[in-house]
Amino acid sequence: MNLSERDALAAYGRMLNTNDVECVADLLVDDFRYCSQAVLTELVGKDEFLGYMQAKLSTIGKRADRPVAELATLPTMMDRPCLVLSHNDTGEPICTVLATVKGGRLSRVDLCLVPSPDMATRTGEVPK
Repeated sequence: MNLSERDALAAYGRMLNTNDVECVADLLVDDFRYCSQAVLTELVGKDEFLGYMQAKLSTIGKRADRPVAELATLPTMMDRPCLVLSHNDTGEPICTVLATVKGGRLSRVDLCLVPSPDMATRTGEVPK
């Protein structure tokens, strides 16, 4: 598998936009890490992440203001691919998502307040 950061982010965005963890399940390394700058602890392990995300997507899917993931780049990071998560009702950015790929598989996802989603160049592409 020759997965790029952009491909990994597109799959992660598709997962969020469709509420389907299967979009990323086969892409993750066994010791996958999920980190948010707004939370003190990170999740470690593919199974732990998939269980957590399944429950989270079930809750998010019931909300009217659920987030939408859009592909973007960060000019301040040499146009590194990212996702911008925004509220679907206002379009207001929530956070930036970065992916790390190692050995052709998704090894880490970081939800970031810094770099700010306002710094990203949005593409208008919403993975589905």
